[in-house]
Amino acid sequence: MKKEWVVYGDMMKTIYLLLIAITIVFLVSQAKGAEWASTGRSPLGAELFYDSESLTKLPNGIIKMVAKMTYSGEGRKQFIQYLISKEAYGKRYETFSYTLISYEINCGMKENRITSISNYSVDGQELDSFAYKRQPSEGWLPIPPMSIAEAMHNTVCSPQEEE
Repeated sequence: MKKEWVVYGDMMKTIYLLLIAITIVFLVSQAKGAEWASTGRSPLGAELFYDSESLTKLPNGIIKMVAKMTYSGEGRKQFIQYLISKEAYGKRYETFSYTLISYEINCGMKENRITSISNYSVDGQELDSFAYKRQPSEGWLPIPPMSIAEAMHNTVCSPQEEE
């Protein structure tokens, strides 16, 4: 009987170690998801990143991508206060952490537009989301010089795409 418990105990240890290994592999693969690269920081402390794995270059010179906006302590506080001041948003924004933006850049025309915005809490829960429904020619804005948008343009558009 004693030997059976030893074999059972060894088997349980093996299963336990296997479960730990599987959990670690799962967590690492989940964390790897996006490859965020910074394109710059605004004077208000907002930093814009883009997901290099989400870049889609279309034949017409437009690049589709996902961008992530994070905020410094003071910038985050100001953004939260702005959102809370809007009656529709309420107190749930006290846990605000970052914004994901579906973004398009027309490299040749040096224009950009946002196609959707989602705000997230510190624990990764979506606080709200908004998608713009536009025609292909609508919603394009010139990229201002010396802006985060220009830094993004200069990062993802090659000189050939701008011609």
